[in-house]
Amino acid sequence: MIAVAGDEGEARIHPALEAELSEAARTLELIGIGQDGGSVANPSNSMGGGQIVSSSARRVRATGLGQTISRLGRLADLVSEEELDSIAADLRSDQRPTSQ
Repeated sequence: MIAVAGDEGEARIHPALEAELSEAARTLELIGIGQDGGSVANPSNSMGGGQIVSSSARRVRATGLGQTISRLGRLADLVSEEELDSIAADLRSDQRPTSQ
């Protein structure tokens, strides 16, 4: 909805959000501008170094790195703290389990 209104010049993303999205895209490369064929480009390369603004919001996509971080963020839903503690203890010990 924001992108449609932005295309028509009727809406704007708040400047603080524009700055955060643009940093996530240009500097951190977590998001970018979706291209034909499925690739995701840094806006510095695809929009003349421009900001992520309301009119480009519909084309924003996660980069490979952004997708990986998103998947890692969901680990808490899949792995319990006890399992993570067990793995951490195994990694710290000199006697690591061997697979058979």
